Amino acid sequence: MMDLPKSLTRQSMAGFSLVELSISLAVVGMITAVALSVSTGRNAVEQVAHRSVAKQSMASMKNAEDVVLGFAMRNERLPCPDVDGDGREDCTSLSNKVGTVPYLDIGLSQPFLDGNGNAVRYGVYRNSTAKADLTEKSNHMVPWLLKVDRRNDLEAAGGDDTTGAHAIHQNRMDFCRGLFNAMRSGSSSNQVYVRDSTAILNMAYILVSGGVMDADGDGSHFDGQNATAPSTFFETPDRRKSEEYDDIVKVMPFGVLAYRQGCYEANMAMKALAMSTIAAENKYVASVNSYKNAEFGVKTATYDRDSAIYGTVMAGIDVAVVLFDASITIAGIVKSNQSPLASLPGLAVTATNVGYTIFSTADSLKGAIDGLAGAVEGRDAAIVTEQETWDSLKVTWKDAAKMDEDEGIKR
Repeated sequence: MMDLPKSLTRQSMAGFSLVELSISLAVVGMITAVALSVSTGRNAVEQVAHRSVAKQSMASMKNAEDVVLGFAMRNERLPCPDVDGDGREDCTSLSNKVGTVPYLDIGLSQPFLDGNGNAVRYGVYRNSTAKADLTEKSNHMVPWLLKVDRRNDLEAAGGDDTTGAHAIHQNRMDFCRGLFNAMRSGSSSNQVYVRDSTAILNMAYILVSGGVMDADGDGSHFDGQNATAPSTFFETPDRRKSEEYDDIVKVMPFGVLAYRQGCYEANMAMKALAMSTIAAENKYVASVNSYKNAEFGVKTATYDRDSAIYGTVMAGIDVAVVLFDASITIAGIVKSNQSPLASLPGLAVTATNVGYTIFSTADSLKGAIDGLAGAVEGRDAAIVTEQETWDSLKVTWKDAAKMDEDEGIKR
């Protein structure tokens, strides 16, 4: 049997003992535990930091939205964006549609910043062609049923009037009219919008926060379409978060803003008042027509009375002529010594005709006088009715004018 070299004896081939193996595994486990602890701790710190940034960003977005809505309620318009970073509105150009919230003009001392210190982006709808520049306080709403004289003045001036005597009529209804005009206008990529599949959905305003980080790594804190400022195209609020997108977007549709402004209730109240005004105007027109008819009746009765008086005068002349003829006849009889009895039948006929003429003319005159009195009474009643309806119509107009001028104060 061949002898093994001493270097390959059983003792030298035994390898690690159990003790040595246990110590080795313990060391490896400790190293792994430390590595995992460091990695987990770093991830936990990052997660806490991200949650803090996200929480601050959400709070800033909520505050920005509340402030913009409050501005709209107080001023009956939306604020213009701040495009140069000075905290002030930039309204001079209609191209100024996307910027940041003008915090100084709103009454704040600090801008709206997300958790990373970046300003919240703000875009607003400004379509003057459709009379829907939502940042402009214009007299869009002119209730022609209520203020006809002012409507004519505005039409003669060529449209809306934002200065002078008509400026007092600028109120919430004008802002509501602008929102309704925006709803009716077609979709436009020149105004702030998001996309639903391929459809353009314009919004009254849009607010965007850059989220936790530059997720898509393009060098802008904003991701996707939100990074293309001053573009009017924004991502939808329901875009899912991913490794390439973590922005926060809030949109305000025209209809929702109109609801929050109370536009629908105010519009219904204005329509009800308009209908009441129409009814009052129709009643007044009817009373005027009644008065005109009564006045015509008075004129007709006056003509009839004058005709009766003329007829009476003419009848009196006829009686005088008949009596004169009768006196001539009697004088001739006396002169000729004829018997008066021979002329009695003729005189009786004459006397009868005279009596009938006097009676008929007197009756006609009395009827004409009574008719005139009745016509005058009817006219006086029509005058009273006309005055009453006129007073009622003035009250309705006054109420309408008050609603037109003060609606912006009512909430």
